[in-house]
Amino acid sequence: MRSAKNTIFFLCIIFFWVSCKKDDVTTADIFIGLQLSTATAVGDGNQLVKIICEVNPNISKSKQEFVLKTSLGTFPENGKAEIIKKPEFKNGKFVIESSVQVTLSPGTMVISVEPNLPEEKTDYIIKDSVAITKSVPSLLKLQSSALGIGSNFQTELLLTGILSNANGGKVSTGYTMKVEDFLTGYVPANGRLREMNYRSNAESKINIYYGIGNLPIGTTVMLRAILLDENGNETTIKDSLLIGINL
Repeated sequence: MRSAKNTIFFLCIIFFWVSCKKDDVTTADIFIGLQLSTATAVGDGNQLVKIICEVNPNISKSKQEFVLKTSLGTFPENGKAEIIKKPEFKNGKFVIESSVQVTLSPGTMVISVEPNLPEEKTDYIIKDSVAITKSVPSLLKLQSSALGIGSNFQTELLLTGILSNANGGKVSTGYTMKVEDFLTGYVPANGRLREMNYRSNAESKINIYYGIGNLPIGTTVMLRAILLDENGNETTIKDSLLIGINL
């Protein structure tokens, strides 16, 4: 009887020791460090933030698969905001490498890495952040679906304002423009605009339909697009083109 009690007591001690050992594992025991290639990025939809996460090579095999997440942007490897990867030895270090493509929207990009263990992942996590700033337009190019238009609103033209930043890349979404039309001598042509996509979209384009009233065939009309700032005021960024009345 005494032997049985001693055995039970011994097993309880082992169970208690094993349980405590699991609780003793910390995030620092799994991760050595998380390094991002930059602390700031421009929201042009193209820039990549590179990720290098070094993990402890002595961790158990059950913890050698990791979930990488981003709160903004996507992983180019799968086009999603989450990806599962395993670490590899590179230059003597056990690392996970990946990259995130930024979005066209400004904000804070939070990048996190955690073991792919649903029951434990909230316990072991490492994260860092990148400040995504606006991609600001420096150029506006006005294009038209045709250079001829029918008078008396017989036809419409699709006008497209294409925006780009100082590096020729895309701009953040939400920018707007106004369109003016003039006859010879800057006399208002009094055309009509119909908005299709008044704010710049993910392609850095603003689309507006344009029609013209009763004017003689052969009349030339100048269309001018002007980029507006956040308060609706005109900027110095603009472009123009000529169209003709052909119907």
